Amino acid sequence: MEKSKKLIFHRGQGLIEVLVSVGIVMLILGGVVPLMLISLASKTKAYERKAMVAAAEKKMEEVINEKQNNQSVFWPRIGTNIPSTDSNYNYVVDYAAHTADGCDDNCVDVSVTVTMQKDPTKTVTFSRFFAKN
Repeated sequence: MEKSKKLIFHRGQGLIEVLVSVGIVMLILGGVVPLMLISLASKTKAYERKAMVAAAEKKMEEVINEKQNNQSVFWPRIGTNIPSTDSNYNYVVDYAAHTADGCDDNCVDVSVTVTMQKDPTKTVTFSRFFAKN
């Protein structure tokens, strides 16, 4: 008789332990999932930024190449903006006259601005100073 009372007393305890365990696991997962989503979003932003920087560097290298190899085209561009696009980005290359003492049309500040087409709020800008040799 005493043996059957112990069995009746412990009969529902396994179910309660499972429910408590499931509740604890759900609380832990509820905290981990948002952290994983934030990490993924951060990784995506970093990748996009890296790709934009690479595109801006490539465009600036084109400007440097033009200055070194085709000065008759490079120097007349002072005071102009040259827009261009590709499949992912919009580019604006700005040739601004550098107005420091002693420059007199012999110096230019070139800025390359890259804007993402799918999100125009994301931009990267590189600037570089050039002087005639």
